[in-house]
Amino acid sequence: MRWTRSLIRVREHDVEEGRKRLGAVVAARNDVAEALERLEAERRQELQRAAEDTHALFALPAWRAGWDARRAELLARDHRLALEEEGCRAALSEVYTDLKKVELVAAGHARTAARREAQRETAALDELALRAAARKEAP
Repeated sequence: MRWTRSLIRVREHDVEEGRKRLGAVVAARNDVAEALERLEAERRQELQRAAEDTHALFALPAWRAGWDARRAELLARDHRLALEEEGCRAALSEVYTDLKKVELVAAGHARTAARREAQRETAALDELALRAAARKEAP
């Protein structure tokens, strides 16, 4: 039953690849969240600086436009990654289900093979017993 072991290995590899991909997407989303936090901290610092310095206050609208653009880009990236994460989770679930199906088929084949082997052993022992009984009855 090499084919079942091969199929299981292939499915396990697919599951592992799915996990790696999902991990990469989750890590990328975490990076985006950290970047958004840094951007927000930068905004707080710039507002404080603008409150203290009139030159910074006059430059604030232009800075704010750039900040808004960077924030929008990060939010769009986070949205794309969220969609990708959802797709990765769905694909991983599907691949895992396929793995379990193959494992169930392999277990069924193993049980069938064990049952057939037990039947062969029983038949062989019955035949030996019949031959022994025939030898005892023979004069």
